Amino acid sequence: MGAYAIETFRKTRKIVTCTVTITGISTLDGYTTTFTVKKHVDESENVFEVNGSNVGLVATFTIPAATNDIAARTYVYEVNVTKGAENYVVRQDEYVIQKSVKNQG
Repeated sequence: MGAYAIETFRKTRKIVTCTVTITGISTLDGYTTTFTVKKHVDESENVFEVNGSNVGLVATFTIPAATNDIAARTYVYEVNVTKGAENYVVRQDEYVIQKSVKNQG
């Protein structure tokens, strides 16, 4: 796993924060931040995607328990910052869903 890998349990709410560093950008005001999960980097279909809430240079993503109700396995995630035609990939790593003792079904 990479330095920014995320591990969580199936059917649980997860909050992810990401501090963004992009040369020339001092705030995320006016930008859209997106947290996207796919089975593989080259996959065209998303497993899920959530938009972030931005304060300064920090994007916070709240992933509801229902959204995390996906098969236990290793996925890949990516955080994007966009504004108009500008698009920055600011983070990409593994998103690992582990089985929960209670939430097997």
